[in-house]
Parts: sequence; C-alpha cells; structure tokens
Amino acid sequence: MNVELIQFYIVGILVVFSLSLTAFISTSYFKWRIPYGIGVMLVVSFSYVIVLQTLKLNTMHMYVDFSHWEEILWNITQSGLPLSPSSNFIHPGTSNYFSTHFSPLLYIFAVPFLIWPYGETLIFISSLGIASSVIPLWKLSRHLGFDKNMSAIWLSLFLWHVTIQYIALYEFDMLRFSIPIFLWIIFFLEQKKWKYLYLFIILALTIREDVSLTVLMLGFYMLFFVKDLRHSVPVIILSISYFIIVTQFIMPWLTLGNGNTLSHLNLSGYFTDLTNPYNFFSMLFDPIKLANIFIIFLPLLFFPLFGWRILTCCLAVLGVGLLSGSYTHLSYMLYYVSACLPFLFYALLKGWPQVLTFFNTFPGVPKDNKILATALQ
Repeated sequence: MNVELIQFYIVGILVVFSLSLTAFISTSYFKWRIPYGIGVMLVVSFSYVIVLQTLKLNTMHMYVDFSHWEEILWNITQSGLPLSPSSNFIHPGTSNYFSTHFSPLLYIFAVPFLIWPYGETLIFISSLGIASSVIPLWKLSRHLGFDKNMSAIWLSLFLWHVTIQYIALYEFDMLRFSIPIFLWIIFFLEQKKWKYLYLFIILALTIREDVSLTVLMLGFYMLFFVKDLRHSVPVIILSISYFIIVTQFIMPWLTLGNGNTLSHLNLSGYFTDLTNPYNFFSMLFDPIKLANIFIIFLPLLFFPLFGWRILTCCLAVLGVGLLSGSYTHLSYMLYYVSACLPFLFYALLKGWPQVLTFFNTFPGVPKDNKILATALQ
C-alpha cells in the first residue's frame, strides 16, 4: 500500500472530524440556525454537473466509457437490439450487451436519444436522474417530521456527498438510476402505498441484474424489521426469481457461441475460496475495501449506524464488493455502490431521534433539540 496515500487520507479524515467538531461547538454556543436559503442554494448549485459534463464531452469527445453507451442506444434506435461491438471486442460472444449486463431500462432512455441522438442527451438524462433524487428525499424527510430548513440541508448533504459527486461526474452508467428509484421505493414503503412500491421495485429490477440482490435485502428488511409478512414475501420471491432467471438462463442464452459464459453475475464464484479460509477472509477484510466503506460513511460522520436495521439493505452491494476480486466494485469513487446510498440516508433520517438522544447524554450539549439538530447537521 502507498504510505503517502495513507498519510494523505489520514490527514483528510482528521480535518473532517476537526472541522465538524468546531462547527458543532460554534453552532451550539452561538445558537446559529442554517438559513433555508443556504440549503436551497446548495441544492440548486448541483446544476454545475451538467456544465462540467458538457465541457468534458467537448474536450474528450468519444471517450470509451461514454461512447460505449452512445453505441448501444444508437443500435437500439436503429435495430431495436442493444448491440455493442465494443463489448464483443473485449468479451467475444457478447455482441448483445444484455449478455453482459441485463438492463431493459435502456429502452426507455432510447426514446429521447431517438429524438436527439447526441452525447448531450446522455448527460441530460444522467444528471436529471441524480438530481431527481431530491424529490423523494424531500418528501421522505417531511414525512418523517423534519421541517423545511432541516429537509433542505438533508438534500444538500445528499447531493454534495463525495460518492454522489463522483457518480454524477462519471460518464454514464445504469446503476446511478437505482438512487432515485430506491428513494421512491423507501418513500412508498413509509407511506404504505403498496401499488407504487411494487411498480418501482419492478422498475428497479430493470436497471441491472445485480440490483435484484438489493431488492432481496429490502425484502428481508421488511420481513424481519418492518414485520410485514404480507408484502415482504412477494418482494423476496420476485427478486430471487428474477435474479435466477436472468443470470442463469437469459444472459447465458444471449451469449453467442463459445463466448464469455462468466459475463453474468456468478455468486457461486465469490465463495469458491471457502475451502481456503485464509484467502476468503483476506478478501473479506481487505484493508483497502474496508477503507472505502469507511470513506462512504465518513461524510455523514457514521450517524447512519444509529439506523443500523435499515443498513441490512446495503449488505448485497457491500457483500459483493468485499468478495469481488476487484477494488472498483467497492470504490467510493465509482457507481458500483449506487444502490446502497439511498438506504444510507434513510438510516440517517430514521435513526436521527437516536442520534439526538445519544448526544443529549453528554454534558454541555444544548438541550434544545432544534439547536442540537442544527449543530449536528
């Protein structure tokens, strides 16, 4: 491991905690309130993403991680099939992109691309997808009893979370759309609007085949912690069935000839090292992977842990990332962790009363919960 890189991150972590403590003490002592306009301004300023993405496109033009998606969408508009010569070049036999990642949601995005077949269309869809997350998050925050001031700050904390920023500035991917969709699912779960919940769960399944594992974890959360047998069991059955049918039958069938039969998610491959416990646990407790999880929680000062039950929904993303042979699948700088981020903020909001209770046990902490909440934000 690079010693200088470790030192760099340690300094950054200490700066985060030092500034957080200073802000907490100052806000508590002077009884400051964060103006509503500040939160709104931080939310609106997220629009800079579209500008930077456009400038990047005009500078780099047809770079690989962007042109790949243009290629697929163009082929959908022309032939109706998600053909990807670039995917077939890397993994022979995967000219149909759905043999690599099963993402039917792409067909919805092909409609605006058919009307305006340019890279800017992808940038608009991508940025709008992330930005639209503030709508269900706002509704969720208000439903859970937070006022407009606090809700606006939650939105700004969400949009300016380091991982959200990296995802928003990355070229294009499908997993990012799991963020607004899962936030809607969470909101409908809180509202007990089951028809809309199932509708958005089906929509989530069309993002990519591995999102079904997060839906499965949501079903287990509903079963063990929400205690809703009636609705959790259908979610569990639907997600398991979808995952098995797609990854074990449809995707291999779409792979041509003697192509890459391992292009689909193969869970059994993650547990082949069980016969060698040392290798298995070395992968599971890899310090770089654990450091990435640490960085994902750091901007929220680990407060989501107070809503730990909800974090069970993150086990699929974190588990696959820990057992993967690649660091990228758990990087806080990439989109692979997208599906767990909505539950991170849900745990934060849901566990907020416990956060206040915890801090009220310390001497010198404001007893006024509004002042304390502002200081913590």
